[in-house]
Amino acid sequence: MALWLCVVFVICAYESRISAQQSYTLSSRTIYKYNLLTGQQDSLTTVELNPPLADIALSTLGELFGISDNVGFYLPELLRIDPMTGETEVIYVLPDSVRINGMTTRSDDVLYMLGRTGDLWTYDLVSNVAESLGKTPYRFDGDMTWYKGELYYAYHDYDTRMNNVVRIHLDDLMREDVVISRRMPRGISGITSISASCDSLEIYAFDFIDSVYRVDIERREIIGHGRYMYSANGAASTGEFFGSIAPVSVDDVRYTEELCDLEDAELSVTASGGAGDLSYSINGGASYASDAEFADLSAGEYIVVVSDTAGCTDRDTVIIPRIGVVEIDSVAIRPATCGENNAVIEILADGTGVTYSLDGQIFQSSNTYSNLAGGERRVYLQSDEGCIDSALIDIPVIDRPMITSVDTRPRSCHGLDGAVWVDALGDGPLMYSTDGVSYQGSSELVGLDSGAVTVYVQDQWGCTMSDVVTITQYALPQISDSIVVATSCGEDNGVIDIEATGQGDLLYVLDDTLMSDVGRYGQLAARLYQLVITDSLGCSIGIDIYIEPSQAAELDLLSREDVTCGDRSGSLQVVGTGGVAPYEYSMDGVSYQAESTYTDLSAGGYTVYLQDAQGCEDSLDVLIDSLAHVLIDSVMVTEASCGRAGSVRVHYDSPSAVTALLDGQLVDDLAMIDSLERGAYELILVDSSGCRDTSIYSITGSEELSVSVSAVIQDICELGEGQVLLDLETAGIEGLLVNGERQQVSSVLDRLTAGDYLIEVMNEQGCSWDTTLTITTTAAPRISRIDRVQPTDCSLEDGQITVIVDDQVQLAAIWIDGQRTMGSIIDGLREGVYQVTIEDTAGCEVEREVRLDQQDCPVYIPNVFSPNGDGVNDRWAIYVSPEAGIRGLSIQVYDRWGSLIYDQRNALTGALGWDGKYKGQVVPLGVYVYVLRYEGLVGDVVLSGDVTVVR
Repeated sequence: MALWLCVVFVICAYESRISAQQSYTLSSRTIYKYNLLTGQQDSLTTVELNPPLADIALSTLGELFGISDNVGFYLPELLRIDPMTGETEVIYVLPDSVRINGMTTRSDDVLYMLGRTGDLWTYDLVSNVAESLGKTPYRFDGDMTWYKGELYYAYHDYDTRMNNVVRIHLDDLMREDVVISRRMPRGISGITSISASCDSLEIYAFDFIDSVYRVDIERREIIGHGRYMYSANGAASTGEFFGSIAPVSVDDVRYTEELCDLEDAELSVTASGGAGDLSYSINGGASYASDAEFADLSAGEYIVVVSDTAGCTDRDTVIIPRIGVVEIDSVAIRPATCGENNAVIEILADGTGVTYSLDGQIFQSSNTYSNLAGGERRVYLQSDEGCIDSALIDIPVIDRPMITSVDTRPRSCHGLDGAVWVDALGDGPLMYSTDGVSYQGSSELVGLDSGAVTVYVQDQWGCTMSDVVTITQYALPQISDSIVVATSCGEDNGVIDIEATGQGDLLYVLDDTLMSDVGRYGQLAARLYQLVITDSLGCSIGIDIYIEPSQAAELDLLSREDVTCGDRSGSLQVVGTGGVAPYEYSMDGVSYQAESTYTDLSAGGYTVYLQDAQGCEDSLDVLIDSLAHVLIDSVMVTEASCGRAGSVRVHYDSPSAVTALLDGQLVDDLAMIDSLERGAYELILVDSSGCRDTSIYSITGSEELSVSVSAVIQDICELGEGQVLLDLETAGIEGLLVNGERQQVSSVLDRLTAGDYLIEVMNEQGCSWDTTLTITTTAAPRISRIDRVQPTDCSLEDGQITVIVDDQVQLAAIWIDGQRTMGSIIDGLREGVYQVTIEDTAGCEVEREVRLDQQDCPVYIPNVFSPNGDGVNDRWAIYVSPEAGIRGLSIQVYDRWGSLIYDQRNALTGALGWDGKYKGQVVPLGVYVYVLRYEGLVGDVVLSGDVTVVR
């Protein structure tokens, strides 16, 4: 009992332990921790074991057990292992002939062990009892695990080179049941299972090199899952025992029907599998009970859920029917109408053998009751089993229809077109009539004569009501006012304006063509017209109307005089006829006068207007021409530029020879007037008729550009520091060229090396200036060569640098890394990079970078590098001498807190090193610790030190 409570406790924590499940792998003497759900190796320190183990397993409480690999002098011992220290405790020794190589744990803390000779053993961790279950047909190295309550064994068949996964039938151990068989490059040496949820149990396998696989029992596949850094000959998981538990299963659901809606149905559930005691729900898991029997249930749908103590579930859905129940579907009711007891009801229901009752009286087989008064009644329905249903009904009472109002339309001039519209209340649809015999659905009754009319209304039950109304008769349209306006000015501008009264909106039609809703017509010619007026009922009257004629006024030209010399000497005279005198005249159509003569006119077109006494108008267009005279067409000006004088060319038209005056001075040649300074000029041309034309123009332009060289500064030491200083006003300068290349406009030209220079300056007016200058320089010292001697080994500071300069250099000093030396030979140096500087007596310097390398070192490890992407010293590159015979290189780099940030194993000698990045990002500046391991000619070597990351 104590054992079962312990297992239940562990299983109850199932959901909380899923995310924390870990797996362990065994490599003979070492146990490693590995997270199968994330595919990442844990950083847990490994445990070194003695003796070597064939396989490992974990109890439900997380205790670690192993079986010794009884090869050589070791016995097949079952051991309890401390995973933190590696210490072991022997808890059982199996017979010497049994060579166990596979282990797993059942949910009740019973270990299962399978040997290389096919022996299957168990060991109860609670009772400490071992038991041999017998022989299996499997004689191979492998491992075991559980999956959905079944025991599976994975092994590598060295004869066929196949990796096999088999199901071990505990009730028939010699039965061979191969689930998966796959040829793979390496043999499976370890297998375990792990749960991500109740519905997700997965098996993972390890080979004896470095690979992890996922084993899919359902699809019979072995799928690659990732790489593992160590070899494995066994595996176990903290939740592996969950695989020994069969899934929860709803095997059967039985029920009885509900009778007469009495909630007497029953339901029972049969289930299997799961961990611990099962609990049962019939409401989809909202609540559970420990009993699988449910009573006092109503008919309907039930979602049956079975759950174990681990929270894993299975479900099924059942529908419990109801029997013997009767139900009134509906009651058809014909109301009591016309104030009589003539109602009828019909009870409608499903089923056969049912009987009916009204108000609880004797039940009968007929479902119809007639000749009933209105009001509340109760109807009953009874089945053969005695189940009863009832319904309260209300029989309506329908009164006769009631006429609320009647509207009439009078008879018009067209004959029998009177009409009535009836408003009535009643149980519709209502019907209408004027004779009580022929009824219609429309409440509009038409085709009636004037006089008394009886109207009838009938509801849907045939009940009627009547009323008497009187229909009157409409009058024809009547003219109430008329205005007729004659034409004027001989135009079609007569007007007819008629006002009339009649029924509704009136329509006016003039000469059968012009229709309007008002009786006003304009712009009419003088003649006889016919007007017809029609009301909204179509009744009409007609009248004849005559419009009187009129005469137009006209304007004629009597005389016209053209202008000379382009002045205002033109004139014209007009006269008016027709219309009605007196006449008035205008040149703008606004201001009128009695005088018809106009003088002092310039050349151009004019419009003269006439207006008679009645306001009638006419107009006339008159052109006043201009006689030929001298006219300047254009004056072409050439501006003064950069100190040169300007000029003009004159183009003109004239009917005769002209005299030309420029600022009062006679000009002989108008084709070219030159030597003109900047300023304004007046030009006058006079022809033989005395007509003249004048043009005023100006000569503008730019002054000469003024630039000079104020100083020339020569270059020294070939540094390119020569300068030219210009006396230059930069405002208005458009461009500055040095040897044909455009420069920024400035009075200082600097950074000039030795050579000849053409300097050109242009301003915005196009004026230019140029000069040619020569820049000289003094020579910089030259280093002919630098000899260097490398250190003899990794520890000596015997490097040497010899500096040799050109013979013509007058040497002043030699500097190395900012320290002045005593001569050209510099010794006592260790490996590294040095900055050598040469200075001559003129103060000129030259620099050279020199690198001294080590030699005779099997491994060279730099202590600083700068991963800043500038292409110089970006990588921490470790040099390995090809003659050193080194192999198995690996390097690990740690930050200041001891976290591993770089790990490279089994690297090729030419590829060993680090780019200064962790997770794709360059690490911060600072000092980092490294550990270098390799196998050399004298054995395994471990080197450690630090490297500095700089920028």
